[in-house]
Amino acid sequence: MTETIRLHRLVRAVAARRLQGEAAEAARRALVDVMAAVYPGEVYNDPSGWPRARRLDALALSLVGGAETSASYLLDRLGPYRQAALAAYAQARPLFERALAIRATALGPEHPDTAEGLNDLAVVLAAQGDFAGARPLYERALARRG
Repeated sequence: MTETIRLHRLVRAVAARRLQGEAAEAARRALVDVMAAVYPGEVYNDPSGWPRARRLDALALSLVGGAETSASYLLDRLGPYRQAALAAYAQARPLFERALAIRATALGPEHPDTAEGLNDLAVVLAAQGDFAGARPLYERALARRG
């Protein structure tokens, strides 16, 4: 038994079309917050979260159109799933880059969460063999954490 509710795709499409303008954006932001709360947080180190991540992945990715901080946290969960579970480094990299850009803008370049984003991006670059690209990101992350 799963802990999810499934709506038929046509029901979802009708519901989405009824919302317009700010109401639609408010609903999307609320869904991003909820998705960030239920998406497995430790998919990089815990394969037991991979089945749930697989079920939520496409829906979560479709929600992260905005630049709110919660979208950056959701992107930071989508990236590790692609990196660790799927070994899809080329798919993970833009998710980490986007999460980092959102955090740097919303929280500032010196914020600890921005440093975490720098480290996440460095990890995926290193996994792709781009050690020259990863090193300055690691150094910037360390400078902000220290």
